Amino acid sequence: MITVVPATLAHADAIDLRPGDRREIEALGLSVREGLAQALARSLSAEAYIADGEVAALTGVVLQPVLGGIAMPWLMTGRPVDRHAKAFLRLTQARTRQLAAEHGMLVAQVHAEYGEAIRWLDWLGFVLAPARPLGARGALFHRATLTQPC
Repeated sequence: MITVVPATLAHADAIDLRPGDRREIEALGLSVREGLAQALARSLSAEAYIADGEVAALTGVVLQPVLGGIAMPWLMTGRPVDRHAKAFLRLTQARTRQLAAEHGMLVAQVHAEYGEAIRWLDWLGFVLAPARPLGARGALFHRATLTQPC
C-alpha cells in the first residue's frame, strides 16, 4: 500500500533514489539535493508516495509559463518502488490520467539513457521526441508529450 502526502524537503532528504533517477538529476549538472529542492520549489503541487514508512517517490507538476502554461510533471523514484511495483504503476497511471484531464497536455523530460523511465512513459501513453541536449552538461533528454483526447 502506498500513501500519498504533500511533499516536503524532508521527504527529499529521506528518499533513497534509484540509480537511474540519481543519474538523471546529475546529468543536468545538479546534486540530488539541488535537483529535488528546485523541483519542489517550482511545483504547483508536489506529493510524496510513502510505502512501509519509506519515501518511495516524489512527484509534482510545474506550470511552464514560457510554454503557455503547459503542465510539466516530474517524478523521482526511490528503492521502495521496486518492492511495490504494481501499486506504484496503478497510482501513477491514475495520477497521470487526472493531470491530463486537468491540463489537457503534459510535457516531461526524460534522460535518454534511462530505459526504465522511457518504458514507463511509453506505457502511460507519452510520445517521445528524438533526444536533444538539455542542461548545463548537454546530456541527451527526450521530450515526452501526452495529449488528452477530446
